[in-house]
Amino acid sequence: MEVDDENMGENATKCNEQKNRVRQFKRIVMSFADFKEAVDLSGYLISNALHDDFDKNKLLISALNSSMIMAYCRPFSGNDSRDGNKIPDLGKKALRELNQNELALHQLIMNDRNKLLAHSDSDAVNLKFIVNQIGSHTLLQPIRNWSTAPLSEESLKLFNQLAHKLLSYVSNKRHAQEDEIIPLFEASDFCDKEETEVYGLNPK
Repeated sequence: MEVDDENMGENATKCNEQKNRVRQFKRIVMSFADFKEAVDLSGYLISNALHDDFDKNKLLISALNSSMIMAYCRPFSGNDSRDGNKIPDLGKKALRELNQNELALHQLIMNDRNKLLAHSDSDAVNLKFIVNQIGSHTLLQPIRNWSTAPLSEESLKLFNQLAHKLLSYVSNKRHAQEDEIIPLFEASDFCDKEETEVYGLNPK
């Protein structure tokens, strides 16, 4: 029996393309949740006017700021980049939705996430010391950048705006692709009855 190598090659190419489309769609869906979290957290900071009494709310502002930035950066963070079967990052086309000011803030946020929030980059931390003499003892007092320093109130509002834009972008992408993507899913992509109960859903 002869094997049609050309036909097999075309089928394999088509299969890989379909798998890539599914992986990209999954990134869109995951990104929706991430951007929604960023919108909600930044919206909470704004609507509750926490910056009006910064000293009192310093810890809460810092914690919410860190969480919203980590959520926002997930779609771009390359977590699965070393595994060809994993979910790719959100494409650079998404950033075309941003104006110049929003793009500059995006780059600042990504830099802070990579060098201060998620990691302790020595240059970014900029660790230095003050020598204090207390009696006969010499004490080194460390001075460093505040890793979780929050965005200013003005930048926070701009962040909320750009997170909203990217949330709308992935939402539109999801709705545009959903009908075509559903037939490409594998059985393992869907929850069974037991799993939906674990997730708190009640399938009919």
